[in-house]
Amino acid sequence: MLTLVVSWFDDAQLTALDDTEPNYRRSALPAGCGVLGAMSYVSRWGVLAPGGAPLAPTSQTDVFRRLRVDPLLAEWLAADDATVVEALREPGLALRVRERFAALGWSRPTGLET
Repeated sequence: MLTLVVSWFDDAQLTALDDTEPNYRRSALPAGCGVLGAMSYVSRWGVLAPGGAPLAPTSQTDVFRRLRVDPLLAEWLAADDATVVEALREPGLALRVRERFAALGWSRPTGLET
């Protein structure tokens, strides 16, 4: 089951979200979605799609387990889930990980690009 959360933000709150979420960009939902003026935050980097199909919603632990199937990602990302975020603070590592996703064919556009 997927839970959807909708929030109503004022201009100051939207600006705060824009400023604090550099990996996402605000985008209007496609025409015909049924909610006029609705916006979503879309990943600048696409979605994780090993095997060609986007991953279904799952736990962070499951995502990390799947990533560690690749020897380079297993080497780069901490063995302990709790320290992966800290590992990604290493200069340049997040970019190398994104490039590795692309090289493996594991990243795809979100389908919400405008």
